[in-house]
Amino acid sequence: MVKLVALQMPRLTLDTSAINALANESDYLIAGVTAGFTVRLNGTNIDEIAATPDADRRARLLDVCRQLLVPGECVQPANVIIEQLVTEFHKGTRFEWARVNVKAPEYEEEIVRREIIDDKLSKDQKDFAKELDKEFASIFRSARPKFEEIFSNGVSRPATFAELVTVLQQPGGSFWTGYGAAFYERFAGQRPDESTVRRFVEACPPFRALVLAVCLAQYEHCIKEPNSGPSYRAGCSDLLMAVYLPYCDQFVTGDHRQERCLTEIGKVAGLTTEIRSYEAFRSQLTTLCTP
Repeated sequence: MVKLVALQMPRLTLDTSAINALANESDYLIAGVTAGFTVRLNGTNIDEIAATPDADRRARLLDVCRQLLVPGECVQPANVIIEQLVTEFHKGTRFEWARVNVKAPEYEEEIVRREIIDDKLSKDQKDFAKELDKEFASIFRSARPKFEEIFSNGVSRPATFAELVTVLQQPGGSFWTGYGAAFYERFAGQRPDESTVRRFVEACPPFRALVLAVCLAQYEHCIKEPNSGPSYRAGCSDLLMAVYLPYCDQFVTGDHRQERCLTEIGKVAGLTTEIRSYEAFRSQLTTLCTP
């Protein structure tokens, strides 16, 4: 007797920029996505789509999400996922990050029912996102003069992001006692010691990616020689999409700067996720879908 083995389709996550691009395609091409991948939408996608001011365009984007959900699912916004992971680890019991339930049925219901998203919510979401990006960038920009003073006094400037991470990950470094500890404390309500942060970062790739995303923002806004090398100046939400990388096999984005940032984060984090441009993804999909 021949034993049939079910093939597991690759897990695909799309940045909202890629969903916007996909919404301009034919339903035939979208069907190609659902035929070849298990799509993992996320709360950040839906929050950003909700901020779309044009009601018709917003409806089209939600229609695409509904099609993508047929073989897929939706997971929580990045901050909620991190809260769930920290809370579970902080219990002190056996921790397996991939087993923590981060599904978001409430978002799936809204994609179908459309009972909450309206023009007012759209404006509120858009204003919130704009303010968040402004605040995120200003935090790092305001710190640059202090770093420039340090470098002018003879301290070597890290030439690459990976080099900066090596410095920050030294014993007592801010990777552990600064960013890592601050995020952990925010959700656990208790300041962890360096050993706890190190164990959590090692055991939890989404948290590791989050801390690296913030370190990359620091590198771009505070450390890197101005007007040199590739730009990593992505927005707050674009960088925080790094949290989703361990949850998928492929991540597709229509934003080249975000693609560059997430590729760098994935490389330093030791993740196997393939980060692809929408153009490359579409080209391959078009080839496969051609009769």
